[in-house]
Formats: sequence, C-alpha cells, structure tokens
Amino acid sequence: MGFGLPGAIAAKLARPDLPVVCMLGDGCFQMTCGEVAVAKRMGLSLPVVVLDDKWLGLIKVKQIRRQFPLYGTELQTEDYTEPPAHYFGVPAVGVRSPAALEAAVTKALSANGPTVIEAVVDSDHYIDTVYD
Repeated sequence: MGFGLPGAIAAKLARPDLPVVCMLGDGCFQMTCGEVAVAKRMGLSLPVVVLDDKWLGLIKVKQIRRQFPLYGTELQTEDYTEPPAHYFGVPAVGVRSPAALEAAVTKALSANGPTVIEAVVDSDHYIDTVYD
C-alpha cells in the first residue's frame, strides 16, 4: 500500500511515450495523495483512478474473518455525490459507471497534467472474493 501513485509516476517518467493509468484504492490514495502535486509540477498526463469503497477493504475482510470487531478501517462515514473539485490544483472528477470511467480516463490521457478520477465501488463482495 502506498506504491501505486509513485510507481505510476515512475512508469510515466521511464516511458513518457506510452499511456500510463494509475489505479489504487482510497486508503492508498490517502497515504500518497500529495504525489499528485509532483505529477502536476512535472506536467505528466496521468489519470489517477481512485477506487473509493470508503474502507480499508482488505483489512476489514481480515477483521471479519478473524471475528475481530471492525476498528480503524472505515475511511469515511458521510455520503457525498462528488469529490472535491481538485487536489493540490489537480482536477478531480467523480464517476459512477463503467462508461463514465472509460470517458474520464480517455479524456485524462490527453490532458496536459494529471487528473484524479474517483470511482465509487461497492465492497460487499470482498468477503467472498478476497482470500487471506
């Protein structure tokens, strides 16, 4: 956790001729969101897709399976319809469907800098699809 955004920046620096898309969870983004300022300063065309499920999902699954109380895994309790307009001056957009995600990533790939794309996802299936 915490590698996605710095890794994507490194990939774009190593291969500026190729499209790079960063995809990470909301917890990882919270740990490294300041790096979008680095991508902006460097003028990197980099879509940053944040999969927002409002939890540290994998830790939550482990707590449930071990019958521990849920503690320290909920990232956000309030509901909202859109992300902030920007992070550190980097534009942010919210998407709620696969078609909207595709359109946002396509647009972000041709931008003159990074774009944060918040994709809200449902984590209810994690308990059935994630294994220890």
